[in-house]
Amino acid sequence: MTRTASEIIHDLELKVATLELKTSSLVSNRNVQLISAILGEGGSPNGGTGWNWSPTTTRGHRVSLYYTADFGDEVEIENPPSYMGVKTDSWGIGYLPISSLRKFFQGVL
Repeated sequence: MTRTASEIIHDLELKVATLELKTSSLVSNRNVQLISAILGEGGSPNGGTGWNWSPTTTRGHRVSLYYTADFGDEVEIENPPSYMGVKTDSWGIGYLPISSLRKFFQGVL
């Protein structure tokens, strides 16, 4: 049976989309593990793809962190203390690069 070019392209697009989903999931899992190690505590699943943490900073401030793969290499932080230097919106929500977490939290890493 001969397939048309359109059918072949459609099959390839499906394979690419599946590979992108698998890659995104691997990156997301790696980031969740990295965040947990930096904070020194495991995250709690929140919905289908999100994770929550309630760590205490090295200065004793309890904050709420949220991560989902859509954030890439950043975490959402709710009501961060001013010394963290995170710009927030009118609801007190800001974003912090995962790489910056080590400055404010003392975990395994």
